[in-house]
Amino acid sequence: MEAVVIFVGLVVGLGSFAWSVGQRRKQEECWRAIGQELGLATEGLEMVGSLEPDLSLKVEGVKVRSGKTTHMTTVLTVEGTAMSSPVSIGMEGFFSRTFGSDVQVGHGAFDDSFRVEGTQLDAFALLGADVRRLLLDLGSSHSVSFADSTLTVTAQNVVVGHDLRVLIAVASELAQACCDQRSVAERLALNASSDSVGSVRHRNLKLLLSSFHRDPVAIDAAKRALDSSDPDLELEAAMFLMDIDKIAQHAIAGLSETRARAVDALAAVPVETAGVAGALQQIQPTGEGKLDAALAEALAAHPIPERQPRLLSILASSEEPAQLAAARALATVGDLDAVESLLVHVNKTFGGELKAVSRQAIAEIQARAKGTRGGLTVAEDAPAAGALSPVVESP
Repeated sequence: MEAVVIFVGLVVGLGSFAWSVGQRRKQEECWRAIGQELGLATEGLEMVGSLEPDLSLKVEGVKVRSGKTTHMTTVLTVEGTAMSSPVSIGMEGFFSRTFGSDVQVGHGAFDDSFRVEGTQLDAFALLGADVRRLLLDLGSSHSVSFADSTLTVTAQNVVVGHDLRVLIAVASELAQACCDQRSVAERLALNASSDSVGSVRHRNLKLLLSSFHRDPVAIDAAKRALDSSDPDLELEAAMFLMDIDKIAQHAIAGLSETRARAVDALAAVPVETAGVAGALQQIQPTGEGKLDAALAEALAAHPIPERQPRLLSILASSEEPAQLAAARALATVGDLDAVESLLVHVNKTFGGELKAVSRQAIAEIQARAKGTRGGLTVAEDAPAAGALSPVVESP
């Protein structure tokens, strides 16, 4: 019986070996054919050649040990590249998405599939539309890294056929991207103007304008974006160039996603800036938290007719973040007529932060109105605690 078991083991082992040899032969034949097709010298599971005069390519099957087992991987390296700092691209996972330093380029399908580590400037400049498309085609089971002037792409098996062609195409595209003679600013400007994904265009322009604000490339990109059909780009450019008319257009009648940002931008400009007060007069509270909060902050910064009634409207009917902004604004610019509305929140049993901010607003209004005939304060002592009572002046 023992001899039978040994015999069966030998047969299985020989069969497995024969299959492995046959599989290896097929892989080598495939690599040889693709190597000839691409002009690369090939021997076994190794091919070498050049992509550009200064770039050398090597693709090889590498045996990797993992615990007690080994498996073959495909490692492609391109030497002669140059990156100002390392960038690595790998499979996105729960922990890396939650806790990692992941660069998000704004392309949902790509950001969900890949973890990108490195500086934002290098990553955004590198990951143009063509590179992202090739990486998505390649699949997130591959890892890509740049270090010491070398690009390395690793696949977790021996790649053959179409996948091997794509792997080499990705390496070629990535190598050319990181050796692009255009500056980082020029590549960000190109992505901002030509990428097919709106959020990628917007993030590239925002990064360009914040990182290279004095560069003629950034200034020219902003001027071109002013005529964009993309509202995010147009507003970003208008804020950079301080085009108050454009910002006001978005604040008054823009899309809901851009209105709050436009109102925030108006709040930040100097009070004497022409056109700001007129724009704010045309904006009414909407009940939308982000927009009303931005409006409350803008009203605190810019005196316009009917400012307090609008703040009181936000305080009464908007979402809590906007109510907090309105209460803080009233603390700065409100008068005694606002006290009764603030008191509604002071007297709530579970008022939380809004209760405390409203109480502080009343105190600050009262401090400004000290000595005003008919001034009111919030009673502290029972039985009238929480109610308004006249200020008693010291004799």
